Amino acid sequence: MSGAGPTVRKGAPPALRKMFAAWVLLIFLLLFLYLAGKAIVHLGRVTSDTSEVVTRSYFGRVVLGFEKEPFNIGEYTSATMLLLGGLVSLGTFHLLGHGPREGKTPSRRFWLVLACGLIYVSFDELFMFHEFADVNIPHLTDGRVLNIYVLAAAIFLVCNFRRMLPNRTALILLCCGFICHAAALALDIAQDKKWLSGWTPEELLEVLANTIYATYIFYVATRELVAVHGLRLLWGRPKR
Repeated sequence: MSGAGPTVRKGAPPALRKMFAAWVLLIFLLLFLYLAGKAIVHLGRVTSDTSEVVTRSYFGRVVLGFEKEPFNIGEYTSATMLLLGGLVSLGTFHLLGHGPREGKTPSRRFWLVLACGLIYVSFDELFMFHEFADVNIPHLTDGRVLNIYVLAAAIFLVCNFRRMLPNRTALILLCCGFICHAAALALDIAQDKKWLSGWTPEELLEVLANTIYATYIFYVATRELVAVHGLRLLWGRPKR
């Protein structure tokens, strides 16, 4: 008789190992870019320092303004949640490219675009891109940049409505995130307009909203991966 029957490979499947390795490399790359970006910002010579904006000069020709904002653990937590959602989306894009359908799953493009968007927004939380545009680009206010973000997200949602809302659980999670985010924006606007004074929970609401978004993405991604790969994703293929 020939040898024993099929044996199962030990350890995680190659697709999962590659995904985790890519995650580690990407996290180190993003951390490097973050530290390098902060260092470059502070290389400029300070030419003006007000209560809200610091103006720096680079090479004696380029003058840029940077909005002052104290260290805020809420923003770093929100950025971490958004980055986590981006990594899960990127991992889903990778894993859908393996298996019997070999990358022909039509939703791969959806997960790649979603991953890029979430990673960009997480960096926006840290580097304050829209505040930078408000200070340095005429007629492009903070509110207008945020409106562009909202419009892009709405178009993406409409174009991928069925994929983003596959069932009632996904709908409930996404609605809860939207409600928390809308409440945080409303409180932020009220603070800017001086309609409210003192401490308000907009930072906690924003952290909660981004945590719900990360949970939603993990749920939808897991649901799609199980539908495409089944439980083979956890144990790998038998090896004869």
